[in-house]
Amino acid sequence: MSVATSTQAPPLSPLGVLLHQKAPLRSVVAPRLVRLPAQDLTEHIRAAVNAALDDLDSQRPELPAAELDSLAGGLQEVQDRSLRQMAQMNEALQDVVALLREPRR
Repeated sequence: MSVATSTQAPPLSPLGVLLHQKAPLRSVVAPRLVRLPAQDLTEHIRAAVNAALDDLDSQRPELPAAELDSLAGGLQEVQDRSLRQMAQMNEALQDVVALLREPRR
C-alpha cells in the first residue's frame, strides 16, 4: 500500500487513496477491498492516513530556535503594551463613571 503526494496522479494503490498537493483528498476504494472485513479495511485506511501525515511532517520546515526566541520576545512586548493600554482605558472609563455620578448643578 502506498500513498502518493504529487501533482501527477500516480497509479492506484490497493487502497486507492490519492493525496495531491493543494487538492482535496480523493478516495477510490478498489472493489476487492470493499469485500474485506471492516477491521482490515480500517487498518489499510489508518496506515494510509498515517503515512500521509508522516510525509506532511517531513515536508514542514523547522524554524531555527533564534527565530522562535525572537517571536516570543515580540509577543511579550505586545502583551505588555496591551496591558498598559487596557489599564489606561480602564482609568479613563472610571473617570467617566465618576463624572456621571456627580450631581448636576
